[in-house]
Amino acid sequence: MNTQVQSTPAAAPKLAPAWRAWVVPMLCVVGWFVLYSQLEPATDAFMRWLSAATGLAAASHLYGAVSFFAFEVPKVLMLLALIVF
Repeated sequence: MNTQVQSTPAAAPKLAPAWRAWVVPMLCVVGWFVLYSQLEPATDAFMRWLSAATGLAAASHLYGAVSFFAFEVPKVLMLLALIVF
């Protein structure tokens, strides 16, 4: 009894083009800087909307605390992502 197993050659894994190893990370870094540069204007717009929606006074301590939180949390997460990845 002949029990030979015929194996087919496995397809070689396709490698990404060499340019992709540099272009994709550079695009991610550029995108990161664009987001980072727009963080303060976005926070200001969010705080104006929140103030109009809730009647929160711009001179109050709560306004300052929420504004600080809305700006610092995304900034810290973005910096952490930049360091980790």
